[in-house]
This record gives sequence, C-alpha cells and structure tokens, in this order.
Amino acid sequence: MALEKIGTAQSWEEAFDTARQLLLDEQLTAVAIVSEEEYARGSYFATQLQEFEAVMGCVDAVVSNLEQMAPMLYGEEHSFRLMHGQFESNHPISTGHDWMLAIIYST
Repeated sequence: MALEKIGTAQSWEEAFDTARQLLLDEQLTAVAIVSEEEYARGSYFATQLQEFEAVMGCVDAVVSNLEQMAPMLYGEEHSFRLMHGQFESNHPISTGHDWMLAIIYST
C-alpha cells in the first residue's frame, strides 16, 4: 500500500472535511485513524466504508459518525498528517479500486 501525503489539518473537522471531499470525488473507500507511532509500525486498521454502506445505505453518515467519535476516543488536541492512496483490499465487496485516507494524529 503506497499512501502519499496530501496535506495537514489542525482539527478533526478539517481532517474529515478532506474525507468528505475525497468521498465526493469517489476516491475514498476506507478511513484509518492512527497515531504517528502506529502508522510507522504499520500497526493499524481501516474502516471499510463499503461494508457500512451495505448496512446503513449512506457512507456520509459513517464518516460523520467517525468524526464525532474520534475526539472522544483520541482527544481533541492534535495536529494531523493526511495520507491518501490506493490499497489492495481482500474485502468481499471490494470494488477493485479501493482508496484509503489515513488520518495520522500527533500531539
């Protein structure tokens, strides 16, 4: 998986605004929220949006839920590095064109 840096964010809201734009551009099928240390180790997982779409019918609602939960789980005071790119998924409902946004937080 080769992700490229596409920018930075100063808030969860700004990071998830990027996620929504990628979703509109049809370049988002998974989101990972990960610390700098976890990202460096490659020790993280991504939420596969297609799976929730099949159940909930609306991927934007899933992105909104992730945005609401992130500060509660990981805290408010972070800066973010945003990494994006295609990745290989073996998920049964993979489109074959899977895109991940990794929201990497640091304090």
